[in-house]
Amino acid sequence: MAFIQKLYALERKIKDEPPDKRYQARQQHAKAIIDKLQQWLDKSSLYVPPKTAMGKALGYLHKQWPRLIGYLDDGEYPIDNNRAENAIRPFCDWA
Repeated sequence: MAFIQKLYALERKIKDEPPDKRYQARQQHAKAIIDKLQQWLDKSSLYVPPKTAMGKALGYLHKQWPRLIGYLDDGEYPIDNNRAENAIRPFCDWA
């Protein structure tokens, strides 16, 4: 969680910057955090049983890795899709 919190802290700092500045900040700061997260993921995956809650979370992170790091490639990409999910939530039937 600490890695993700650092990424979101950076995004809060650069949210009002133009896309080129966000891209530069992500390359300079977020990429290093992502690299450390990947090292942790690779190491942890060797020792955590895959059927445990943590093992399932690590497996999910591994499968979603390309989507996680995609936002690094463009300063216009958001770090997540929360705005889109919140926008469609009223139209979803959860019953």
